[in-house]
Amino acid sequence: SEAREGYLSLHLRHCSGGYATASFEVSVLDKYQSVRHTKKSTLRNSVTNRGWNNFCRRSSILDQSKNYLDDNGTLAVIVSIKRDSACPFVPNNPMSRMITG
Repeated sequence: SEAREGYLSLHLRHCSGGYATASFEVSVLDKYQSVRHTKKSTLRNSVTNRGWNNFCRRSSILDQSKNYLDDNGTLAVIVSIKRDSACPFVPNNPMSRMITG
């Protein structure tokens, strides 16, 4: 699904072919480097995409009085990822596609 009109979407994609569990946090900063919005989630196993369609209002980002954008119009976003060590990495096995049951 897509973001509602007037909202900012933010998604992460797991691009490796293996299985892993990782926690992540996404924060939007204002131009003074203060965290203004933060969301947390987890990518588990083979889930390839995780995020939010309505992360924050676009009008808030564009409102100059809220100081989100710097003088060049850049929005600062921080993504922090932590791999869950309790879940071992299991690489994708190309042989599994050749086995039929």
